[in-house]
Parts: sequence; structure tokens; C-alpha cells
Amino acid sequence: MNKVFKDKKIAILGFGREGRVLLGFLKKEGVKFSQITICDKGAVDVKGVAIQTGEGYLKNLDQFDVVFKSPGIPTVLPEIQKVLKRDGVLTSPTNLFFDLCKGTIVGVTGTKGKGTTATMLYNMLRAAKKKVFLLGNIGRPALEYVRNIKKGDVVIMELSSFQLQHLKKSPHIAIVLDVTVDHLDHHKNVKEYRDAKMSIVAYQKRGDVAILDADSPVARSFAKHTQAKVLYFGNKEKTWITSSDISVPGAHNIKNASAAALAAEQIGVSREVILKGLKNFKGNEHRLEFVREKDGVRYYNDSAATNPDATIAALRAFVEPKILIIGGRNKGFSYAELAKEIQKNTVRGVILLGETKKIVFDELEKLEDVQLMKKVFVVESLSSAVNRANVIAQTGDVVIYSPSATSFDMFHNYEERGEQFKQLVLGKLKNQKPKLQLQNKNF
Repeated sequence: MNKVFKDKKIAILGFGREGRVLLGFLKKEGVKFSQITICDKGAVDVKGVAIQTGEGYLKNLDQFDVVFKSPGIPTVLPEIQKVLKRDGVLTSPTNLFFDLCKGTIVGVTGTKGKGTTATMLYNMLRAAKKKVFLLGNIGRPALEYVRNIKKGDVVIMELSSFQLQHLKKSPHIAIVLDVTVDHLDHHKNVKEYRDAKMSIVAYQKRGDVAILDADSPVARSFAKHTQAKVLYFGNKEKTWITSSDISVPGAHNIKNASAAALAAEQIGVSREVILKGLKNFKGNEHRLEFVREKDGVRYYNDSAATNPDATIAALRAFVEPKILIIGGRNKGFSYAELAKEIQKNTVRGVILLGETKKIVFDELEKLEDVQLMKKVFVVESLSSAVNRANVIAQTGDVVIYSPSATSFDMFHNYEERGEQFKQLVLGKLKNQKPKLQLQNKNF
């Protein structure tokens, strides 16, 4: 590894979790700290390494031979676009992992459902006694484990569009769930977002496998861009997975399980063992996560729902009357389809908060449904939202916190807001008195 980077000037853009792991990895591989510069907008406290912080943290990138970009830094920034024009300079920790990994990589991408599908597959392979690693966007930086992975091991990676965008290799097995629209605050346009997703199959060879959502026009189109064997899953495809085989709610989770099962079968796992692994899967944290039942009302934390499609899936997962808590920072989405879904669903209350509250309110109001608007409440905090849900809820109802937006208006990440929701529901945080604006357009 040291030979690869010998005498090269290296920039690490972004010093979050992946950036810190990358620095530690390079150090262990013999790369000198004098070769490395850390570039981050926030403060960085590392000795022996050059540091660029503040508003000009991306200046002078033309002086580096290798630039590692962390997923959270938008490619649309002019400084990054300038680096892209220099072939072979821009890379990522994910690219480095793919170059070094000795195991079989299974990549999972899509606009929603990645973490659930990846974890379902992980449980299936664990039930089959396989040596398996669950890495990637699901929260475990891959480079931290790369030296522990041997030939014959299986690596399941949840891959975001950020991680895929500049990838130069594709996994042996690629699972592509529904691809709609997301992250337009980071990508130039919808085409760039979809092209980034396509990288998961673009470099596959004969002998590789692409597992595509047949119900998704974008995912299905990826079949034209891979040399791999193509398998399909979806509502119109025959599947042997049924709702009784899974322990998490929603028709979308039957599809997630079907995609994971196809991958497991390609790795040689029997259907009997696949079902055993599925039964052990109780759901991922912050993804339609059951929190508690109180007075006949069930509460679910779906904080990882950062786009309208994810919230629509959450609504469709239950037949019971629902109270929906929505709101966060908008990423450029339209909420028109979500508003229509709320109107036709069995929703008894809609509680809006965060920067998107007016956007969603306006979309609901456009429907000109007087009875629906009587169910709409606007609050200023998550604690107020939970309080209002407690007031509205009746026995048999389901309360779902599914923000349909990012967390950055009020929280550092979706994990933090999901954890606060759970603590509020469990009564472990002091609730604030609700400050409600019922049917009030003066936001």
C-alpha cells in the first residue's frame, strides 16, 4: 500500500467517521502523515497532519496527487468539479475498499430499503454459518475491517449514491431496489443521481449477478448496462416469500426479503435456512422500528425515512388508523404524491414540524379536502408532536414518526432524532407543553 502512495500528496476531504478511519488505515499501511492534508469545514484536532478548515477548506486541491472524498461532500461543489477534470485524482474510501477486499462483495442500493434488505441478507447468511460482514452506509466504515476479510468471506455493503458515484468496480452481486429521486441537494440533477446508482452494475462481468426490482423502471433499465446474469424480484414476479415469513410490517418488506433471498440463493443458501434467518430479523433501528404499545396504541420510529417515497411506504405498511408525524429539512422534493397518499389513507391525524411543515401543509391544502385539513396540526418541536399524537390517539391506532426529510434543521442526523422520539414515547424525556397552530398558514 505504501508503494501505491509513495511520495504522493494526499487530501482527505471530510473528517467524519469515514475520514478518521481512512487516516488510521493509511497510517497503519505506512503512509507518512507529512504526505496527508485533512480538509474539513469544522475544527480538526489531529497532530502531525496538515489541516485546512473553515470556509476555504477545499482550496488548492490542484496541489494533491490523490483526493479522497467522503460521501457527505457534494460533488456539485465547483472545487470538486475541478478535481474531476484531472483523471485518476478523485477517489474515495469505498473505492479503496473495493481494490483491497479479498471477499465476495454483495452491494445493495436503491432510494429506500437498502439497510433493511442488507440486514435481512446478513441474517440469512449468518443462519447458514457463513463468515459474513455487514458494512458500508449502514454505519460501519468498510476500511476498518478490510484486513480481516479473507477469500471466501462474504461482505454485504449498503451503498448510497455518494459512495457509488465515483466507484470504478462493481460488486459480484448487485441488488438494486426501487430508484426514484433523492439527494438533489448533493447531485446536479436526477440523471446524475441515477447514473451514480448505475455504478453498482456498470463494471460487472460475466459470472456476476444483478438482482433488479422489476417494478422500478429505473432499476429495470440497469439490465442494459451490465454483463452480469440478471434476476428480477417485484410484485409481478413469482416469489416464495410471504407476509407470514417476515416479522416486520409492510408489503415493501416482502419485496426486500425477496431480493435478499435471491442473493442468498446465489451464494448457496437453502430456502429452509433463508426462512430461519428471516424469522430472526426483527427490523432495523429507525426503520419502522416498533417502540412501544400504550393504551392500545402502537408507536413506530421511522426516522430513517428521509424522502416522501419512504413515508408513503410506511403509510401503506399498516391497515390500522394512523397518526403521522412529518417534518425536517427539504432536499428539493415534491410532496404532492405524499399528500394524495395521506388523503386516501386511513389517517386520523397529521402532525407537521420542521422546515418542511409549510411545504407539506400547502400540498395538503391544495387537495381542497375540508375534513382532511381538520386533522392537520403544526407544532414547533418533536416533543410537542408526540404530545399531540398522545392526545389524538385512540385504541387500535398506529403512531408513525416518518419525517420524509433530512434531520439537519433540528438534529445532527436521523439517528439522533429517532432516539429522541423513542425517549419521548417511552416517557424518559420531559415533554414540553404543545405549541400548536391548528390550520394556521402563518408559519
